[in-house]
Amino acid sequence: MNNSDPELYPNVDWFDALFKPKGSIRTANVNVNGGSDFLKYYGSVSYYDETGLMNTDKLQDYNADLKFRRFNVTTNVNMNITRSTKLDIGIRGFFSNINQPYISVTDIFGSAMSTPPTEYPLEYTGGFVPGKNPNGGIEIRGLI
Repeated sequence: MNNSDPELYPNVDWFDALFKPKGSIRTANVNVNGGSDFLKYYGSVSYYDETGLMNTDKLQDYNADLKFRRFNVTTNVNMNITRSTKLDIGIRGFFSNINQPYISVTDIFGSAMSTPPTEYPLEYTGGFVPGKNPNGGIEIRGLI
């Protein structure tokens, strides 16, 4: 294929078009502990941030980037009220935020594996995108 007419004779590397070469994962953690014979404390805050391998086309308002963020919080307080009475208080929780494409990543990967590179181009002249109907919806007949 000499790319003389990429709309009539497309040659699309679907993995290159749909996926980034790498994603990223970032983590951070802070712990604090201390105390005395009467009171002991422990606190931990951690952060996790993961970005996926999906390229986005920026053709629509929906953000299809694959991202996952999570904050974990753990606190423990141990008190020796008397020789025979102890009070332990622990709080654990997390806050998370996930963003993902409308179509599952499994379906996108499967389509990239099964779609021939010569079936259709990424985009036709005039901004027409295969698999996206004129009223803005998505048609998934083997398309991504």
